[in-house]
Amino acid sequence: MELVLRILKWLVLAIIVLSLLSVFYLSSKKPQRSGSLELAGLSAPVSVVYDNHGIPHITAENDEDMYLAFGYVHAQDRLFQMDMLRRLGQGRLAEWFGPKAVKMDRLFRTLQIDQFTSDWMARYRTTAPKKIVAAIDAYIAGVNAYIKHGPTPIEYALMGADKEQFTTNDMAAVLGFTGYSFTFGITQDVMVTSLAEQLDDSYIKDLGVRWQPGSTLNPVSQKQADQLTGFLSSVIAELNPSGIFQGSNGWAIAASKTKQGRAMLVNDPHMGFSQPSVWYEAELKSPESEIYGHHLALVPFAFLGHNQDVAWGLTMFLNDDVDLFKEKLNPNNPEQYWAIDEWREFETHHETIKVKGADDIELKLQKSRHGPIINHAYALFSDSDPQSDPFIEVNEPLAMWWMFYHPDSDIITPLYEFTRMKSPQQAEQAAAKLVSPGLNVMYADKNDNIAWWAAGKLIKRPKHVNSSMILDGASGKDDPLGYYDFAHNPKILNPERGYLFTSNNQPDDTGIGMIPGYYVARDRAQRINELLSNKDDWDVESTKEMLLDSKTPIVKRMQNQALSNVILSELSDAQVGYLNQLMAWNAEHNVDSIEPSLFYYFKKELLTAVYLDEMGEHNFEMFLTGFLRQKTLWKLLNSPNSPWWDRKGTENIETKAEIVTEAWKTTVTKVLALYNSPEQELQWKNVLKMVHQHPFGTNEQLAPVFNVGPLEAAGGNETINNMIFKLNHEPFITQHGPSTRRIVDFSNLNNSWGINPTGQSGVFNDEHYSDQALMYSKGEFRPQLTDLTVIKQGTHSVLLFNPKQYND
Repeated sequence: MELVLRILKWLVLAIIVLSLLSVFYLSSKKPQRSGSLELAGLSAPVSVVYDNHGIPHITAENDEDMYLAFGYVHAQDRLFQMDMLRRLGQGRLAEWFGPKAVKMDRLFRTLQIDQFTSDWMARYRTTAPKKIVAAIDAYIAGVNAYIKHGPTPIEYALMGADKEQFTTNDMAAVLGFTGYSFTFGITQDVMVTSLAEQLDDSYIKDLGVRWQPGSTLNPVSQKQADQLTGFLSSVIAELNPSGIFQGSNGWAIAASKTKQGRAMLVNDPHMGFSQPSVWYEAELKSPESEIYGHHLALVPFAFLGHNQDVAWGLTMFLNDDVDLFKEKLNPNNPEQYWAIDEWREFETHHETIKVKGADDIELKLQKSRHGPIINHAYALFSDSDPQSDPFIEVNEPLAMWWMFYHPDSDIITPLYEFTRMKSPQQAEQAAAKLVSPGLNVMYADKNDNIAWWAAGKLIKRPKHVNSSMILDGASGKDDPLGYYDFAHNPKILNPERGYLFTSNNQPDDTGIGMIPGYYVARDRAQRINELLSNKDDWDVESTKEMLLDSKTPIVKRMQNQALSNVILSELSDAQVGYLNQLMAWNAEHNVDSIEPSLFYYFKKELLTAVYLDEMGEHNFEMFLTGFLRQKTLWKLLNSPNSPWWDRKGTENIETKAEIVTEAWKTTVTKVLALYNSPEQELQWKNVLKMVHQHPFGTNEQLAPVFNVGPLEAAGGNETINNMIFKLNHEPFITQHGPSTRRIVDFSNLNNSWGINPTGQSGVFNDEHYSDQALMYSKGEFRPQLTDLTVIKQGTHSVLLFNPKQYND
């Protein structure tokens, strides 16, 4: 017995020692937010005041010192995130994660983003203003100083990986990845082309895509189409935790419609939920500039920001700046394709994907005059022959023409100029320089101007071209004809109605016809317009309420044009009871109510009953993941004679009422089977959850440690408080949502508010790793402080950077 007690005593002691060592080890990884550090390259001391949420407020004597210090503090909070994003853009994740990351690497190598961005950065460094080049060099030097002297994040130890220094090419690769996150319409183009080959024009017309009956089709292999859409969709799903863009809201309110008589700007970009969160907040001050901004990893210039003079925000334009061209392969020489009047050689180069724990993979990458051949992206993943060589007998090469590849493509200069602008004229000059991706730029200033520009180079296409379809690459007849001058881009300056907004909705014709794009359904735009038009005394508190609004017009339409058609005589008592409950719903996504849950289960069953039989399982799966399903639903409910209502392969012609009734009966049957106590278990807070996923979050053992959540997720699909989830995943997990909620009030900039979905820090076990997550889930806000006097009155710390006497 004495021996057992002695062993237990030593075991307890060992556990205590190991726990203390773990605490000490994890503490050694935390960012340094107080004291002093020497930093090579500084010309003068730099002060960094951290507020109570870990946000750095940097004050320097010049811009280069400011960006040098910012690079250091950004890296000590987000180094692993920086490394992840550069590897994504460069196709180098498999070096860390092994074979499971090859699919992702193969896609980005095939798109040749790193090759383009590296070439672009080399040109940019010789042509850009010296101040911009000096700023990005200083920032990268600050990041590398942290890599050399700061602690290594725990993720590197868990992977057995080493840190590597960064270059400006890495920054360009991150911007390339960001640009790609806007191109999810590629999947829709392939899917719609595939459907158009199988169904007549009336079906495609009622889908709500840009479609002209009788349009000429460029047929593609059904197998290839399925492979490509399936592959791209699966990759997009895997990219979600990296923070890809997926929509957004933004509006500006003129002084005439605010309680305090000064302009306001509001913005909540919708992006993938991730841990760490997408944005890194920082205030940067020098005699040359001042901005409180939201920054992407490894990018020194804020995408969103404000100061004493101006405020700006961004949403996705969703213009169509990507086309797919089917090239004609030379039957006698697979290295050639037909280019208008001649056989031309593909541009070819070879790359190697290094794979941890496995053999290297050699890639042969090709490019036509239109762009990279993207069929190769899904090679080596064929179920029938996983080792097949995709470069033998590629019968239908698909080339991706992307505006981002334009020689003048530049996102760095506009971002830099946004942080220096003082007037609407300067804002417009900066917006005019953006080529791709397309962005809606919203603006407000201290002089009570409000403005909006749809930024991005708009393409002149031949009149017969339907850019939502795969185009003919051989003849040249479908090629772009050039580009419109920025004067043709949609814009608004100081509208008479006193407000402007954008929520990824279709802009009006500005003289060049409707701009092709993947614009979302009218839900959010209609609701935002309704609220803004009906109130003339907006202030911060009422704006907070609006950002959290969870009503959507599609609910009323579903009640009036779908549920009202249910054939009551065919229903059971339970089905009638739940129907009455949903019909009486006011569309508020209250977390304690069951109506939102009933609504989305019904929505899924209705879409399934209508579209699955014609689309087939593969295309229907693609259909459920994109914006098209929402736009189509608006159109379908108002089209009782649409051919989609009729079930394929049956003798009778089914009616809208029959299909809606069947969908409702299936909904209630499913709900009663899934939930033992529907009145409690079916409450929205139990059906919809929010998880912020870390890159290690797919690992069963590490997920509970590194992920943040699950948490409640008030809101719904295409409500202003937009919680984006897949209808075909149960329970529903939000994949995207507001990446921040910002309110800038020019009546009192210290009364500007925001929130981070998790926290400022990406360092595990740091106090700011997830300190805002519960606030965000509850719909709370925190002040975005800019007055150092106010900051120092609360919990804060000060880190001082001093010039290093001898550079190393």
